[in-house]
Order: sequence, then structure tokens, then C-alpha cells
Amino acid sequence: MRIATRNLVGLVAISAFALHSVPATAERVDATQASFQYGFGQAGITKADDRHLNANALDGSTSTFRSLGLNGSAVFGFGTAFSGPVTVWETTFNTCNDTGAGTCRHWPEKVAVYAGNSWDFSKPSFPAMTAEPSQWTKLGELGNFAASPPNGGTLNADGVFRYLLLVDLGLNTSSPKDGFDVAKVSVNAVPIPAAGWLFGSALIGLAAVSRRKKVRSEKHRES
Repeated sequence: MRIATRNLVGLVAISAFALHSVPATAERVDATQASFQYGFGQAGITKADDRHLNANALDGSTSTFRSLGLNGSAVFGFGTAFSGPVTVWETTFNTCNDTGAGTCRHWPEKVAVYAGNSWDFSKPSFPAMTAEPSQWTKLGELGNFAASPPNGGTLNADGVFRYLLLVDLGLNTSSPKDGFDVAKVSVNAVPIPAAGWLFGSALIGLAAVSRRKKVRSEKHRES
């Protein structure tokens, strides 16, 4: 019994080391859930216009989009934790740049991007945007030119998070007043190394051996 226990302890130690030494490939995933809240500018966003459809930001296509509305916001979920590069695609056709310089056929739009770990899609409660939202970490800002297809705009999430908050910055040049047009959002899922399953199995086995040893010891004392 002592030999088996020592073997399991060794396996746990090896597995723990493997957790830190075996690299794992991060999987790129698109958003699967979204909650939207309009600001005050909603011109052009009606039921007759598909810019109001949440599915347009979740279908994996950069040719369809969901408008935030001027000063509007949205929270995206991915069904997993994520870390590292976060990419947002915005579709404003024929835009030129994020500052309005040059000849623009469409006005520039911009969004602030935050990451967080607390959100309830069944009861969405958006933070007041009069100041930086609490419990959210700002990753940066993206303009529609920088976030345009095919590559989109990328920021880095330094930490592990579960949700992204996008807030339209309400540039008064936006026309119509539909704000930032979210076409697609993707993140790098936090991977679970294969060694993690080995580590968990070893712990379960060690616990089982300990329980059997305890039961046998109690029976021996009773006899």
C-alpha cells in the first residue's frame, strides 16, 4: 500500500510539473452571446433595418454587423475564459480613417474595449458610462478604420477574463447616428493542457487509496 501511495504521489508531482512545462495551443473562438444597450443616438436602427439584429455580430461574418447606437454599448460572451489577443471587426463601407482627415465617404466611429469576469446575460445591467466602468479592465480603443476587414483591430487582454464590454465613444461626426458597427468579435480561449487531466486523475486515485487505507485501519482497530 505504501508503494502504491508513493507511486501516486510521484505521478501527481510529475503531472504538476507537466502542467507548467507542456505548452498548449490557444483556440481562437468567436462570441456566442451578446447583450446590447443603446445610447441616445439611434437614427437608422429600426426593425426594418438589419443593423438592429444581435445575430449579425455573432454569425462569424464580417459582411453583416450590429450597430451599437451613438454612445451605446454591448457585452459579449464566448462560452470560455480567454486571454491574450482580442480582435474586433467593424464594417463601415468605404471609410477612410479614424480621425476624419482626407476625403471620407463615411464618418469615423470609435469604440472603447473592456474585459471583465462578472455578467449575467439573463439580467443585463450595463455600467453607467459617465466614468470608467468599475470591475472592468480597459484594453484600449479601436476606430472603424483600424478595425475594418479583413484583419480587424486587435488589443491585448493581459489576464484571464470571460466577457468583453464595447462602448461607442459617440463621435459627433458619426452618420447616421448608429455608432460603431460590430461585425465580429473573437478571442483566444484559455487552453486546458492535456496534463491537467492526468493531474486530476492522479489526485482522484490518491484520494481513493487514502480512503481504502483509512477504512482498513479502522477495521483492524475494531478487530
